[in-house]
Amino acid sequence: MTAVAAPQPITAGPWAPRLVGFARFTSLVYVFALVFLALSAVIPALISGWQPLSVVSGSMQPAVAPGSLVMVQPADPDSFYAKPSILAFADPNRPGQLLTHRVVDTVKVDGVVAYTTKGDANRVDDSGRVPHDAVVGAVRMVIPFVGLPGMWVHNGDLAALALWLLVSVLAVSALFVRARS
Repeated sequence: MTAVAAPQPITAGPWAPRLVGFARFTSLVYVFALVFLALSAVIPALISGWQPLSVVSGSMQPAVAPGSLVMVQPADPDSFYAKPSILAFADPNRPGQLLTHRVVDTVKVDGVVAYTTKGDANRVDDSGRVPHDAVVGAVRMVIPFVGLPGMWVHNGDLAALALWLLVSVLAVSALFVRARS
């Protein structure tokens, strides 16, 4: 008769505390970056009244990448914009949508100020002039990456949104994991 040894419990090797420590550090950096980027959008909006807008297309690359958040200072009806200001304005081709493009020329037609605009990545100017009263405001700050969740929702990319949420939840939960020796 042969003796069979009882199964031994699986224990973590000497590398486990280091791996957990690395995961916690990486998670901490990720969470701090998320908090910093979120606060960089919230604080200017609260202090100055700027409006955050998520950029969903590449027409303003390289200055403003898709997934960036632009902080827009509300338009003043008595002040006008000049080249090279970046304006957010009502999109004439998509009612209810905003467009964020650069001023390439300012003209006054029949006493009304209007702007010729163009996306930095576009080869030609936008087809029509933007009347001053269609301007929502001027871009005062660009915050990269913060608008990604908004862009994913706008574009219907729910897989990217779900992956980002999963990574974020895992990063926060990793902060509370303790290594067992």
